[in-house]
Amino acid sequence: MVTNYLRTLYYLNMLRKSAFWKEDRLLKFQEKKLRAIISYAYNSVPFYHRKYRSAGIRPGDIKKREDLNKLPVLRKDEIRNNLSEMISREYNVEKLKRLSTSGSTGRPLHLYVSQAESEFRKAKHLRANTSCGQT
Repeated sequence: MVTNYLRTLYYLNMLRKSAFWKEDRLLKFQEKKLRAIISYAYNSVPFYHRKYRSAGIRPGDIKKREDLNKLPVLRKDEIRNNLSEMISREYNVEKLKRLSTSGSTGRPLHLYVSQAESEFRKAKHLRANTSCGQT
């Protein structure tokens, strides 16, 4: 995967600006993103569709952060045992980047990220580093 530095810089700029938003604006943004994520997971990711349905959860049930406690807990073993079902229908697994944790709990955890997610993760690290004075 070749990094798209323009997209990474866009994300970095967005993260820097949003760090200074007033609380009400940030909360509205977070809740809008939360609804979009839940809807996307339900409609595009087979694992989450099944998990939410079996818990009686529909995307419209999650509107604000207080509703997060309605969601079923996700365990690491569920990720390990259902990894292929946790990939959105939108993506071809062969075009995703595979990441692994260090395995400090005994077994590494594997996951996949898209190009855009990889670049957003880089921007998050850059924001933390540059806000502490690293140039």
